[in-house]
Amino acid sequence: NVIFFKSMVNKIGLLFFLIPFLSFSQIKPKIVYTDLQRMNLKGNVKEVFESDLKIENNQITESKKTQFYQFFLNGRLKSKENFLIETVTSFNYDQKGRITSERTNHKSEKKYNYPKDSVAITLNKSGDYNSVTKSVFKESNEIEIYKTLDFTEFKQIYTYDSKDRIIKSLGLHYYPDKVDTIEISSTYRRKCLNPVSQAFDKPFFKNVLNKKCDIILHQAINKDGTIIREYVYTYIYDKKKNWIERRTFLEGQHVKSTKREIKYY
Repeated sequence: NVIFFKSMVNKIGLLFFLIPFLSFSQIKPKIVYTDLQRMNLKGNVKEVFESDLKIENNQITESKKTQFYQFFLNGRLKSKENFLIETVTSFNYDQKGRITSERTNHKSEKKYNYPKDSVAITLNKSGDYNSVTKSVFKESNEIEIYKTLDFTEFKQIYTYDSKDRIIKSLGLHYYPDKVDTIEISSTYRRKCLNPVSQAFDKPFFKNVLNKKCDIILHQAINKDGTIIREYVYTYIYDKKKNWIERRTFLEGQHVKSTKREIKYY
């Protein structure tokens, strides 16, 4: 079903928008995990360089650089470069480990300030685009996000489990003529920070993880339980138990390899 698949693709975009990988872990009053841990990297990692190899008929048909990460010794993200969109982002932090600024080579900037431990204010400037975000940390282990854009407003609520992992997110997007709502729930196993499932009402994504908490099977599943798409992943690891090559299989065919060059302190 092409229409449904396109809808799922749009929801995937909202998923990454609603459940951010790093940002809200950096502005919380109590920093539980480092960025290395949230990226499932072990040891004192200094740099990670990633590249993708497109595979057809067991032959490499295309090779391209994708990401480059630099980390401080304390495990915080120092900078990241996205080669696909030619963007370099640098990060600064306060003494509590909370992020204070993000700057890119395209002159966009996010500034964070903390009027008190339970509140964070984010100012985002990027060309003609401006927004203000207020994050309020609740004793109930929730974060409420209030954001004002040039063209709309929205509210988001994130609920965390006892291990500081997002288990539920609710987004309310206010437009002049309507209100869009999207709710996502996530479940986890053991100590892993990668979710084993993420559901949008009935359509959902299911992951199977190995003992190193890396995803070895990813499924997109329809409302009636049929599998829309399924990816299988295999890994090659270094001595620190970080993967340095991930092979992606679709319908039994090797379609992509992602390679990592990792440097340690």
